Amino acid sequence: MQQIVYNILTDGNIPEDKTDAVLRLPFLEIQGADAAAHSLKPGAFKTHLPFWLNPYSPDAKYIYVARNPYDCCVSFYHHTKNFAVYHYEDGTFDDFLDKFVDGKVDFGDYFDHLLSWYGHRDDPNVLSSPSRRSSTTRGLRYFALLSSWAMLTEPNCELMKPC
Repeated sequence: MQQIVYNILTDGNIPEDKTDAVLRLPFLEIQGADAAAHSLKPGAFKTHLPFWLNPYSPDAKYIYVARNPYDCCVSFYHHTKNFAVYHYEDGTFDDFLDKFVDGKVDFGDYFDHLLSWYGHRDDPNVLSSPSRRSSTTRGLRYFALLSSWAMLTEPNCELMKPC
């Protein structure tokens, strides 16, 4: 999703400097609100925060990508195990699964997070992703229909080639 949004914001131009994506799409939890406020324009930011912790503007567009809870747990387990800052190098998946189910991981309970965005699924400025099992083309058409990004439905869309 990040690559698709980046391609839209830059009209598919491949950056000369690889840090362009970091400056144009800062990660709010890592880089902070100042990075988002001072990011390159047009721009966006990514976050894993629940709806109530996000800055909100009725003029902004939000894309919410929901994952299957088990897939999310497995991915988060590997993320946690592979970053020393978590001190979970020797942790087991079974222990992590228990913590995930109990909401005792970063960002809290998966379902509380999901429900915080689900309550805004009909807001005109909130797009929810189709299933991750959908084809890329089908997903792009879905976003194009719900947004002003009609170019995504064009055959052989240049913006999507790097995705």
